[in-house]
Amino acid sequence: MKLGTRLPLLFKNSRFETFLADLSAAFISVPADQVDTQIVAGLRQIVEFLGIDRSGFGELVAEQNKIAITHSYEVPGVPPTPRIYVEAHWPDYASKVQVGEPFRVPEDLPAEATAERDYLAQVDLKSQFTIPLKMAGAVVGAIGFASFRSPLEWPEDLVLRLRLLGDVFNYSLARKHAYEALQRANQQVRILREELTRANEHLRAAVGQALEQKSQELTQQQEASRIRQLVDSLKPREREVFLLVAAGKLNKQIATRLGVSLQTVKLHRGRLMRKLQVHSVAELARLAEKARTLLPSL
Repeated sequence: MKLGTRLPLLFKNSRFETFLADLSAAFISVPADQVDTQIVAGLRQIVEFLGIDRSGFGELVAEQNKIAITHSYEVPGVPPTPRIYVEAHWPDYASKVQVGEPFRVPEDLPAEATAERDYLAQVDLKSQFTIPLKMAGAVVGAIGFASFRSPLEWPEDLVLRLRLLGDVFNYSLARKHAYEALQRANQQVRILREELTRANEHLRAAVGQALEQKSQELTQQQEASRIRQLVDSLKPREREVFLLVAAGKLNKQIATRLGVSLQTVKLHRGRLMRKLQVHSVAELARLAEKARTLLPSL
């Protein structure tokens, strides 16, 4: 079978143009996350339309600066295109791709392309035609068409049309990559938003804790100031009695300590309770406890 002998039939009544339009329409309508599946379906359509045995597609992996074979379709009984980095296995073939012009295999391979010729012999590939694909003048991938039954002719008018097919795949993958980049960016935004939310929660908790601590300190300062004013209103003997009460001494102990009668201690205690604005011994004891805590210098 020679492809050249079948061209008039392929191009008559604009069959190829209709085929290209239908293929393009399918890629335009496919969601970005289904582009890979559509590429394989498109390669199958190409194989069946041209009557060849295999078609494969590769794209430039920017991080590696190498072309990886990513998609292919082959008729039953034909070996699949290996998923490899082309430069690592077929360096001379990769060099031809980087030139950016369509080429035939094995005819256009250099004589020293031993790895490529060994592969051709291994799988019994008769004819391969590869079209490098460009974007903004740089090679970003390639599409290949292969026959395992017989050598094929690749006339220029067919090459022009096959290049258009490759461009359909190329731009569809670009759309997919843009979609994936957007998804990654959105995911990063979500992560940053979550981190910001957590940081705000921690900040609010820290500020709340600091404000609570400050409020407690201010309350203690105000209470200490109030108690200081109350204590300062006491006469020296009343102050002595109060401080002994604050130290936990009983009335008899205070009387002995000060060398006064128990009645005198009770008299002083009654006066200081009025000045300190307390109405029971329990309140006096609590005030004394606060004084001992808040005013350790007393």
